[in-house]
Amino acid sequence: MDRKTFTLVHNDTAVASQEASGELIPVGEFSGGKYGSDETFDLVSAVGYLPRLQLFGSNSDAVKEGKMPLAHYGLVRSKDQIEDLGPVVELLPICWRSKAMRLDEGNVVSVFNPEHSEFKKIMAESEEKDSRCLYGPEYLIWIPNLKVFATFLMGSKTARREARALKPLLGKAASLKVKLVTNKNYKWHSPQILPASTPFTSDVLPPMDKIREEAEKFNNPEETVVESVPEAGVAASEAARPR
Repeated sequence: MDRKTFTLVHNDTAVASQEASGELIPVGEFSGGKYGSDETFDLVSAVGYLPRLQLFGSNSDAVKEGKMPLAHYGLVRSKDQIEDLGPVVELLPICWRSKAMRLDEGNVVSVFNPEHSEFKKIMAESEEKDSRCLYGPEYLIWIPNLKVFATFLMGSKTARREARALKPLLGKAASLKVKLVTNKNYKWHSPQILPASTPFTSDVLPPMDKIREEAEKFNNPEETVVESVPEAGVAASEAARPR
């Protein structure tokens, strides 16, 4: 094949690939500028808080609305931006903190000091049916296949019991699965924590200085934080599921 023929074939292949992807222009030619790397995009598009990992059960609005499959984990970036991660998530738990949370008149109130009167009030109210209150250990985690830090609040009675299995795995590879819990009145899905079947290799982990940076912010929040529901991405039904 001569140079001219190769060029024609190469161009035809590129055009076919572009058309198959739905691209109207060959964007690959214009990517990767001096200030336009993927890393730079992540930096300048950051919204100031970490996404959160959530197990979506039958009472979740997202499941009822067909936005998420039942008994799947989702990475919640906002109320309307949820990434389906499936029924198993491999993660690295880094550290934990106490958190109490109430969905209140369009806002999410989060309290981190367990000695704070509001924290204790949320704990007491969480025992009431449909209280829209949660409390428990919240973990800072790294999800290797997405290369993202996230938070994971284990705030129901069932999740708090399972949280005891995640604490010994701090700094180790963990596998987050789903189990069905049953009592005489209800069935619901719960997190299940296990050691990862395959250890993580160092190339899937972030740099240690970045881990230290995220852990420092996570470990030193304001005592009380109020967020709007769209920013926090919290559905009212999350706090109303069987306990």
